[in-house]
Order: sequence, then C-alpha cells, then structure tokens
Amino acid sequence: MNETNYNNLPILTSEVVRHRVFDVKNDEAESYEKILEDCIINPNNPIPEPEVILSYNGVTVLWRGCKSFVCAVAKARKTTALTLFTAILLGKDESANGFKAFPACRVLFVDTEQAKYDSQKILNRVSRLCGKTPNEMTELMVLSLNLLISFLKVFCRSLLPE
Repeated sequence: MNETNYNNLPILTSEVVRHRVFDVKNDEAESYEKILEDCIINPNNPIPEPEVILSYNGVTVLWRGCKSFVCAVAKARKTTALTLFTAILLGKDESANGFKAFPACRVLFVDTEQAKYDSQKILNRVSRLCGKTPNEMTELMVLSLNLLISFLKVFCRSLLPE
C-alpha cells in the first residue's frame, strides 16, 4: 500500500497559486490578493442578510448571489432536483408544493457530469416547465463543464510531486 508523504507536497500560498496555477503577472497580483482578502471572514464586521430568492416552507434554500453545489451519490437525481428548482425560480408560478420563489433572477446552471447533449436537454426541460421556448430563456445559462473538470483534475495532479 502506497502512503503519501504530505511533507513533500507544495505549500499553496497565494504566490504559488498565482504564479504556478494561474500564471499571473506581477501587475495583476494585487487584484488576486484583494480577492483572497475578501474571502476572510471577520466576526466583528456585520454582514447584511442576503435577499431570499427561493424558500421551502419558510426555510431559505437559495439567496441572491448564492453559489450552491449539490453533491450526492450517483443516480440520486441531482440534475432533476436542480432542474425543478430552476424552473420554480424562473417560471410563472410563485409557489409550488411548499416552494416559494421571490424576485426575478438570472440562473447559471453548471453541470459537471452532463455532456453537451444532456445539458441541452436540461435547458429544453426548464423552458417547457416555464412555458417558454429555449430562445425566450434569456435569464438562464446552462453550461456543460464535464470536459473542463476532467482537464482540471489532470492538471491538479500534475502539480503534485510523483
């Protein structure tokens, strides 16, 4: 059984990430430093409560600006659930079976497991559920990133020493 020696792994400081992963030039470094700073949570700075855009029986599911990820075992119907959430958010009805959609929004639907063909089916399904044609769904963008994710996995493995 091979054991990984974690002492030999590269330390991912912002400089390593900036230069080794993103190949960022020095003049762009300040903007990345600012992004890293903005990720730090300070318990003394008040953070305003986000605007709810989808709730279920009064419990917040999504809020404006939310970036949510759904992880579950294979064939757990993740894409189906997200398709229904998206249709509720963008559809005509404000409520459906306990779900309540609030102000209009735009949705970026990224599926890391679906190929282009299946991602197009998602767009068509959401359109049908909303009573619109796919061309009318200007507030929805569906991306298929399964090839990009595969590339990133290989790229990240190449950063580790053998």
